[in-house]
Amino acid sequence: MEKIKGGNKMKKIIIGVMMSAIFLVLGACGANNDVKNAATYLPKVVKYAAKLTLFSNQVPLIAQQAVIDPNARIEFEEKLKEMKSEIQTVNALTPPSQLQELHTQLVAANKLLEAGIDQYLAAIKDGKLNQEFVDNLSITQPIDQITNVINQMQN
Repeated sequence: MEKIKGGNKMKKIIIGVMMSAIFLVLGACGANNDVKNAATYLPKVVKYAAKLTLFSNQVPLIAQQAVIDPNARIEFEEKLKEMKSEIQTVNALTPPSQLQELHTQLVAANKLLEAGIDQYLAAIKDGKLNQEFVDNLSITQPIDQITNVINQMQN
């Protein structure tokens, strides 16, 4: 059989075109995933912000009651565990690329809040939840930081 002159060159061109097409498709899929992430990420974070606001408003009163009432202590412990679970869920979300830096800030502030929650849970577990403990442990600063970051995401 005779070799067709330029056959190898044609194969290289076809392979080059096919590779370009594959990279374009893969790139479009990546952009599509980013759009999907944006469509699901922000609503979840906004919902988290609403839960966080409610939690922030309830904690001072429930913590005060938990010092003197065993039933309130149980309710407080449940709310703390629920919020800790919410924090972990939000931290595990995959943000769209344009919100990656803000998500990193959100995770950092969430870790501060989670540390405060862990301190409350340890005090409850160890029977050390008292008025002095409640007065000295404030979790409002990380909540304010989280709220600020989420507000930046929405703008």
